[in-house]
Amino acid sequence: MKKKMDLHIHSTFSDGYLEPWEIVCLAKERSVEVIALTDHDSTDGLLPIAREARDAGIALVDGVEINTFWEEEEVHILGYGIDANNRELQRNLLYLREAREQRMEKMLAKLSNLGIFISRADVMAHVKGKASIGRPHIARAMAAAGYAGDEQQAFHKYLSPGCPAFVPRYKFHPSQAISTIRRAGGLAFLAHPGLLVDDETIIEQLDLDGLEAYHSDHTPEQTKKYLKIAATRDIWISGGSDCHGQPGNVLLGSVDVCSAHLFPWVQKHWTKPIS
Repeated sequence: MKKKMDLHIHSTFSDGYLEPWEIVCLAKERSVEVIALTDHDSTDGLLPIAREARDAGIALVDGVEINTFWEEEEVHILGYGIDANNRELQRNLLYLREAREQRMEKMLAKLSNLGIFISRADVMAHVKGKASIGRPHIARAMAAAGYAGDEQQAFHKYLSPGCPAFVPRYKFHPSQAISTIRRAGGLAFLAHPGLLVDDETIIEQLDLDGLEAYHSDHTPEQTKKYLKIAATRDIWISGGSDCHGQPGNVLLGSVDVCSAHLFPWVQKHWTKPIS
């Protein structure tokens, strides 16, 4: 059964620009039948998007994207079919969000030393509700204050690894994220492996349920590579746009996902089956 899916989407509950209701409206407009909300280190957007998806007749997979570190490389683990009420999951996500807050304060202090005066209030003006704070919020505050031409320039000059205001993230290991997701009843997938330097070693050594073979930043050759690896390891496939809803670059539904590779596990884990 073929269905148009996008299983990697971010909302205003992390570093996305779109409210949950806007994501659902856009999915409906673009004929996307199955979506997953995968906010960074937060599940707070799942309840509001579930209501909207149900009313729109769109199937929803409850998801999360947990930011971790493998040695010195940042690795993102996607969790699908999770129980958002699981206490261990929420305890770990809260810890990660608190670490994000501490990191933000350190980055603001570094920016201040560089003559770039951005306050916590300036950053929070770009954070909606209980959103998980990240570097994009700082970058948006910098652009709004005229310290950078846009969010991308703020990252390039100040906030990326090796730049003067960068502060490393709290090092939560991928295996911790995987076990947390599984104990919350979900499946753990490696997000966008094509963006990793040591992708094959990470895949080999982590006990994953699946790989995100389809991604907006993957080349066709990379997609084929990860499809082959997944088949060899007998693990699942996922795919999505990694849409953050940036103005002028709203990627939702843009990735050509072969639903034949995804459908069995997706059907099992979505919260509202549709015909």
